Amino acid sequence: MLIKEMFSLGAVFVNGAENVNVEALTIDSRKCKAKTLYFAINGTQVDGHKFVQSAYENGACAAVVEHKVECEIPQIIVENTRSAMAHASASFYSNPAEKLKMIGVTGTNGKTSISYIVKAIAKANGISCGVIGTSGIYVDDEKLDVKILTSTTPDPIELHYALSLMVEKGAKWVVMEVTAHALDLYKVDGISFVSAGFTNLTQDHLDYFVTMENYAKTKEKFFLPEHSQKGIVNIDDSLGRKIYSDRNVPCLSYSISKHADLTAKNIVLHSATSEFTLEYENKEYSILTSTTGLFNISNVLCAIGCCISAGLGIEECVKGIKTFSFVPGRFEAVNTNGRDITVIVDYAHTPDGLENVLSSINAFKKGKLICVFGCGGNRDSAKRSIMGRIAGQLSDYCVLTSDNPRFEEPESIIDSIEQGIKNTDCPYERNADREEAIKIALTLAQKGDVIAICGKGDEDYQEICGVKHHFSDREIVEKLTAE
Repeated sequence: MLIKEMFSLGAVFVNGAENVNVEALTIDSRKCKAKTLYFAINGTQVDGHKFVQSAYENGACAAVVEHKVECEIPQIIVENTRSAMAHASASFYSNPAEKLKMIGVTGTNGKTSISYIVKAIAKANGISCGVIGTSGIYVDDEKLDVKILTSTTPDPIELHYALSLMVEKGAKWVVMEVTAHALDLYKVDGISFVSAGFTNLTQDHLDYFVTMENYAKTKEKFFLPEHSQKGIVNIDDSLGRKIYSDRNVPCLSYSISKHADLTAKNIVLHSATSEFTLEYENKEYSILTSTTGLFNISNVLCAIGCCISAGLGIEECVKGIKTFSFVPGRFEAVNTNGRDITVIVDYAHTPDGLENVLSSINAFKKGKLICVFGCGGNRDSAKRSIMGRIAGQLSDYCVLTSDNPRFEEPESIIDSIEQGIKNTDCPYERNADREEAIKIALTLAQKGDVIAICGKGDEDYQEICGVKHHFSDREIVEKLTAE
């Protein structure tokens, strides 16, 4: 593709860049080869402009920059390389998002669960649906082999490549998790979402956003006309109420505690299922879903709202909910090989997420609740003591352990968690070896007890000193209980 076909008005072409032919895109100068277009990203740690010469020497045919660089390479000067990369990537892959109904979900918690519920509703109605998020990239039940650098919302080059594959495979809808980081880094620029779901805003990512106000303002960007056609907003959350009140785009509201466009009433929670009455447009529908917890009822409402906005009728959505089973690693009951205990694995890695999971378990447990959890390294450290306090208040026993320590010392992370839990009455112990911590919980558990293993969900690795080692909470439980 010719470069001039990839960039809108406002781009300045230097050294004949407009007529250069491109066959590949990258932000990594080391991956450049012939006919590769290099994007010089001004990142949080390094400035890609410093590697333009290296990209040129490795074969790059042109570079996208925010200012002219002293190099013979043809250059495209733009105001913002990140936003330009999003638009150029879409053009390079023939604008796949325009051939799909794009559904986006943002918020601190619940994004993955809602994505899977939307996919189940779509499948029940004969609609092929792609999913992009923390658990991977799928079309229906097929996981696509797309390598991405970030864990949730891919960078634009990866994103539009994945969308193009989904178009090839016949997908009609795509539901994707849209993180605050993705919005702040312009990853979804140029994509128009027919449905934009909002779950909640609770403490997370303050290592990046510094303040909750900054975090909230970034989330709000998703509900502007340049991103979304309709918002599906949780008015049980204060930011959700603000988004709904501002109405920068038309919105559907949902709630489990007050009157909304989609309201859940008469909620009954069981150990593995829940039932409630859905009220929508002055009609009521009985819902039975194979998930539990008030937070999951809220997730179901958001998913239904997203599907309605994408064109389905309420009856079709209700039909689809009946087919939904579970989300891997989200309040997932694990095989315990016949032991008369319950083990639940969940991705809860924020204060609100942990509180939701433990409160839901307390609503149905018959014995003790034993919580195994840690906190990620090189991330928002302020939440660690808060999570320690929450775990201590809501558990009968805790085992503090390691999550993904990354480049931090695991014991130091546990020290921070301990500052919160030691101010509660909950007995606890520490073991930085996550497998050993799970083993301790399984040894302590007696008939009727529930073990909650939180923080990693369906992740199958631990990241230690920059290296990912295979590790699955689910596999460890199954191995230890089999022994």
